[in-house]
Amino acid sequence: MDELPSHGSEFKPTNHVNTRTIKMSKTAGSPWKRREVALLVVGVVLGQCLYHSLLVLMHGGQHVVCKLPVEVKADIAQHNVAGNSVEDLATSNLLFVGVMTSRRYLRTRAKAIYDTWGSLLNGSIVFFVGEGDNIDDDLPVEILHDVTDTEYPPQRKSFAMLDFMYRKFGHRFSWFMRADDDLFVDVNRLKTLLRSLDGSFSWYLGHPGTGRPEEVGQLGLPLGSAYCMGGTGVLLSRDVLGALSGRLKGCLEKSVTDHEDSELGRCVYNVTGLACSNTPSVYRLFKQNYDDTTGAWLQRAFRSPRPYVTFHPVKDTRYMYLGSALLDARRVSCLQGKIRELSAAMTCIDMHVRHTCEDSVTADRNTDSLCAGSITTISDCDFRSTRRTKSNVNQFQDTPWSLVTRNVLYGLSRGTLRKPVDYAGVSVGLNNVLTRLAHHVKTEQPGAGQLRVVWSDNHYRRLVPAVGVEYVTFVRLGSSRLRPYIIKQEFEELQLV
Repeated sequence: MDELPSHGSEFKPTNHVNTRTIKMSKTAGSPWKRREVALLVVGVVLGQCLYHSLLVLMHGGQHVVCKLPVEVKADIAQHNVAGNSVEDLATSNLLFVGVMTSRRYLRTRAKAIYDTWGSLLNGSIVFFVGEGDNIDDDLPVEILHDVTDTEYPPQRKSFAMLDFMYRKFGHRFSWFMRADDDLFVDVNRLKTLLRSLDGSFSWYLGHPGTGRPEEVGQLGLPLGSAYCMGGTGVLLSRDVLGALSGRLKGCLEKSVTDHEDSELGRCVYNVTGLACSNTPSVYRLFKQNYDDTTGAWLQRAFRSPRPYVTFHPVKDTRYMYLGSALLDARRVSCLQGKIRELSAAMTCIDMHVRHTCEDSVTADRNTDSLCAGSITTISDCDFRSTRRTKSNVNQFQDTPWSLVTRNVLYGLSRGTLRKPVDYAGVSVGLNNVLTRLAHHVKTEQPGAGQLRVVWSDNHYRRLVPAVGVEYVTFVRLGSSRLRPYIIKQEFEELQLV
């Protein structure tokens, strides 16, 4: 069938440590006030950017999507760890895919799909075949009764599959996809596309078609309306599939042609009033190749600046595996780019904090320490402590920051980038520092004993095992503004006993 023409269209301190804690000085005068405001703004912006980047990176890169057009970019800028928007991309309640196949292709095409892009759906994919003997296979297969594999066009199989999908999974998923067994899907881009669409609207998406020239006006659709071609996949929002369920049999009984995809489109139109979306930024994402059915063209399509989400047809399973390898390579490249961005961001934060601290050194050498114990007090933000040798300072400067939230620690440390906040005593160490800082803040201001100390949700921390721990946090006393504090804890030198 013919394609519609394009229209311009992310410390465990040892016992007996001598702790030296340092707070940023707050000398009077407008220069400091301006610097304080600037630090607060820059810190929050950089912190949230770092936070978001780590959120994306921690999910193994499956959700990093490169070169997506502005029109369909996902709104994944999340600053709340407890939120669901980003994490939904890693779960199985966004999209369910039903693949029409036959027993003949279960061990070839169906297996290739399940081994490649189907593995990214976390179990939300089922292969549908016609009635016959039970199938002893590891694939998730559903047998449709009163439907045969030899019937073509597969109108009854398609309609029976859609009806089953809604009755069995309609309450669990937001989107449903009808797919053929020779379809290749970039699951990550597809999920990103779906996340970008307003869920309050009804959607019927795919590659629009109008039929062969001689069929124009003969498909039971209004002139100018299109159906979504079956080969490149058909996407239905839950409310649309729900409206169709129970009426599919009636649509089948009143079919105008023996085409499966146009009859589905006609049923969708008659029930919901929707035609296949003809927005260029959407329908151009569904790639149909009319010249090569093997799938050898996939490598050329992946080099295209157009970010396709589906590719059809890929009948040779070798190219299904090749396509998956190419997407993995692109995903690794994207992750490498994200790592470079994160490194640059953390370097920027490190330089900003260090320079701000150096600019804030005061002559007050008698400031009370924030931590209890008999220690020599030094100036706020003084990097020139007698125990902080040049070597130790350089060790701190070359150490990346980690982000600590209420529940999670994000950092470029060994192992996974996302760890529980109680990992290696981080929670205990941070709470100890914050408690002592709160005491200092209150004693610093007369009459502030009854005021409540409010912390920022995000804190920054870096650890040099042989030297100490450094924190950056923001604190507000009562209704005052948030103020930035730098806290350093230095470890006592090891001694042989």
